[in-house]
Amino acid sequence: MTTPDWNFKQVILRVFDDLKNALRVFVVNTATDPIPVTVVSVGNTTPDIANVSCPIAGTEYNYALPAGCRKFLLRSRNLSKITFAYETAATNVLTLENGVSFEDSNTYLNQTLYFKCSKAEDIVEVVTYV
Repeated sequence: MTTPDWNFKQVILRVFDDLKNALRVFVVNTATDPIPVTVVSVGNTTPDIANVSCPIAGTEYNYALPAGCRKFLLRSRNLSKITFAYETAATNVLTLENGVSFEDSNTYLNQTLYFKCSKAEDIVEVVTYV
């Protein structure tokens, strides 16, 4: 079996999950490794899902992100409009219209999310990656 004659020294392949997060990075040195790869881990790939009950419309609820959270996604299960902020009783808020989700890929150490829903009996779904 012959090795292909490629014009570059390394090929970097990324394998992604359904949310387009890099699960593994494969580095192939074409000069020495025609097929074998080195697997480099990119951290925990299992998301944690929290369902925060919001029974009263317009009432502020909160969710504390786990320590070292490197990414989170926030959305309403019942297509409620959500206003959300990084501090309680904030006047500067981000409004997520019906059916819109929010994703933040920064790393947080001790952060709490604060949000209000426009509909009663809603569930705010929070997906976190540590």
